[in-house]
Amino acid sequence: MAPPSSPSRFRAPPDFEGPITDRRTTDVLFLLLKIGSWAAMTAVAWVAWPQSNFWTVVMPVDYLGQICGQDTMSSLPSLQFTDLSGNGVCTTGCYTGSVITTNPAAWGQSDLTCRYGVTVGASTAAQQLVASSQCMPKYQSINLLNRCIPTSYTTLNTYFDAASGTNFQGTVTDTMNAAEKFASDVWTSAPVLFGCGLGVSFVLAFVFLLILRVPKFAAVVTWTSLLTIPLLIGGVGVFCFTSYQDYKNNSNSTTNPETSWQVTAFQVTAYVCWVVSAIMILFAIAVRKRINLAVKCTKATARAVCAIPLMVFYPLVQLVGFLAYLAVWVFYLCTVVGMGVLTDGVVDINGVQVTYSYYEYTDSAKYSFWFLLFELFWTAQFIIGIGSITLSLGFAKWYFTIEKSTVSSSAFFQSNWVALRYHQGTAAFGSLVIAIVQFIRAIFSYINARIEAMERADPTSSFMPYRTVSKVARACCCVCLWCLEKTIKFVNKNAYVQTAIFGTSFCTSAKHAFELIARNILRIMAMTFVSALTFMLTKIWVILGTVTCTFFALQHLYETTLYSIYGICVLAGVLAWFVADMFTDVMEIGVTTILQCYLADEEILGGIGEYCPHELKNFFDGIHQDSKELWETPAQAGNIRNKGTDESDDEIEVQVNPPIRGYKTTVVTH
Repeated sequence: MAPPSSPSRFRAPPDFEGPITDRRTTDVLFLLLKIGSWAAMTAVAWVAWPQSNFWTVVMPVDYLGQICGQDTMSSLPSLQFTDLSGNGVCTTGCYTGSVITTNPAAWGQSDLTCRYGVTVGASTAAQQLVASSQCMPKYQSINLLNRCIPTSYTTLNTYFDAASGTNFQGTVTDTMNAAEKFASDVWTSAPVLFGCGLGVSFVLAFVFLLILRVPKFAAVVTWTSLLTIPLLIGGVGVFCFTSYQDYKNNSNSTTNPETSWQVTAFQVTAYVCWVVSAIMILFAIAVRKRINLAVKCTKATARAVCAIPLMVFYPLVQLVGFLAYLAVWVFYLCTVVGMGVLTDGVVDINGVQVTYSYYEYTDSAKYSFWFLLFELFWTAQFIIGIGSITLSLGFAKWYFTIEKSTVSSSAFFQSNWVALRYHQGTAAFGSLVIAIVQFIRAIFSYINARIEAMERADPTSSFMPYRTVSKVARACCCVCLWCLEKTIKFVNKNAYVQTAIFGTSFCTSAKHAFELIARNILRIMAMTFVSALTFMLTKIWVILGTVTCTFFALQHLYETTLYSIYGICVLAGVLAWFVADMFTDVMEIGVTTILQCYLADEEILGGIGEYCPHELKNFFDGIHQDSKELWETPAQAGNIRNKGTDESDDEIEVQVNPPIRGYKTTVVTH
């Protein structure tokens, strides 16, 4: 009886010994399309420039729509505000004089900044002009992009409270005062903030990679992650359920519409957390044997990163490249936004109707903006794709080197050359697919925001009975689009690895990556699950270590000069998160690449050979020592061996002779 057809396997040249050297340029059409999109973006800005008033975006505009520092206002570059909505007049500079009196009766013309032609007179007292939003008391300010920003919102609030009884202390002022204090703390503690937030976090992340190479430590970290994180999620569920019980026991909470939704929210959140925690624990139990492979891959990846440490800094190279592109993109965007038409508007300020002029976007500007947004999505993903291929090439080169001690940072430069020379088209193709989904999500978010604005503007419309159905449908669409984007990114990441190893085009690589995932679904799922939890614990370790160092350093150096040590510690933690995320992104690509190299070793080369790192080789040998033979006859003794990574796998390899590199073996699937 003929055996059932087997799934397709890795394919490679007969002399395959790692990432191929005989490469060709892949997906040239999409590289040309990407270059064409950059040219089209430039053409849009070029066409918009004659119709655009670029300075309406760069420079402030007064309440009449005149551009400060341009044309008739060339000698008046700064905008001094005349009301609370942001309208103002062009002036020679920001006011930095002494604080004026808080007694409105003593205000004169020199104490106010008024609209053009408005003066204090016998029938128009200064207090009335301030109350009607035609003037504003002169406030001490700093020049920020030619806008005069108040240095103290508390003083400004005192002026308006004295003039008209208007008090915005509880909204704007508290927020701005907190922002002022925080900015002052950042300026004062900058050496410690950036020294710890960037320097210490980088050291801690690299130390963590070194520690992962210690025998048994990677397993301890992995299993700690597998147990701790589900328990933390379950703990959040306990907290939410306790809060739900407290609200439920309070009779007013369940009858008061303002708090009844909180009761339901706490209850639903508690159940969701428990379900997620239970699923994570059950999944960990189900794939417990394959988790060992994930641990070994993580250790091998840490060793590869230590061998080629320059790979850690590659995200910084990507960031620099993206910022350079972003500078050009922002210039083009400002050019497009400047295609505005001067329009009159009215705003209500404390019951007073205040007129002003502003620039409204034209249809051409709106369409151009959407194109620029799509181009931004595409280029950002293109840069990420080039980085993924480059890093995958480095990790694959390390894996398929027998004497791994000979691999150095030169492999990193070789990988850069190969990725840029041959595979920019593949990165352009993969990034285009993701960009299309992201663009659809952006359009849907815009439509969703417009619908919500219409609902708020007319709550009694005939559409209101269908509001709940509309919200549910929109929420489902958002979730589906989010899941689609994550799925495509996952397939793309594996496809880039295929391109790095075999030099194939995007479609071929994506097809083989999908088949690879389908053939090894449990191993891939276990790897993804374990690496996500491990790297989450890595981020927590780096953040906590950085925040602790920052706290003690601030307490020792700036205890009496800062408004709040805790705010700076939080900011240091945010910086540490970015550093840790940079490390874990490299590690995630490394784990994915090394797993695929391991599978290539297993499928193409007929078994784990001399290329396999000792971490994975020991794992493979241990599995086969414990495995059971499925079939064996005296004639076949020694020629049939279990080909899986544990005894639950259902593939066996029939070998009449020892495997020869590059030649297909017969695989029987039960």
